[in-house]
Formats: sequence, C-alpha cells, structure tokens
Amino acid sequence: MDEPPYHELVAQCLFWSGILSLPFSILISILGINAKTIKDATGCLFLGVLALNHFIWYFTVLGGALATKGGTYIPPFWPSFLSWSGVIGLFLLVIWFLRDRRRSSKLPPPLPEQ
Repeated sequence: MDEPPYHELVAQCLFWSGILSLPFSILISILGINAKTIKDATGCLFLGVLALNHFIWYFTVLGGALATKGGTYIPPFWPSFLSWSGVIGLFLLVIWFLRDRRRSSKLPPPLPEQ
C-alpha cells in the first residue's frame, strides 16, 4: 500500500528537527552561560531546555518505534521529559550565577568622583 508523499515529508521534518535539536541545545546553552544579564541567560537556557527536551523525546520515540515489531507503538507525551531537561537547565543556571558572582568580584573598584 502506497503512502501519500506528505508522510515522508513529515517524517523527514521530524527526523531532522529531532537530530539537530541536540547541537542547537548545546549551542544555545553555551550562549546562555556566557550571557551578561540574567534575562538573556534565562531566555537562552529556556530555549536550550526545550531543544534538549525535544531531542530526548525524539530519541525515545525513534528507539521505541524501531524496537516495535508487532502491534502499534504509542509515543510518550512530549512534556513528560521536561523534568530531565529542566534539571539540566537549572544546573546551568546555577553555573551562570556562580560565574556572574565571580565575574563581579574581579572587577576593579570604581574610580572616585571629582
């Protein structure tokens, strides 16, 4: 039985978005850790958490679909993996706070006003 061509298009989009979300998550998390303000850091780390969550979900779905020989495979709920990626995001945010504290303590004292 032939499947419609859009099934392959959807499968390719899902594959590439799932695989490329890991390098994107790493890149955006590095940008978040090196951010100057807490707003920029939390924004980047939040996007990194979402991308990492998508990669974990896709990797699980791909493994489950390949392992299923008979019957139907029911993929897990996407937000069910947010606890894992959220813990990693919180850990990276703590690292940002530690780096920010260290960066601000190394600044020279301000010049006296005249």
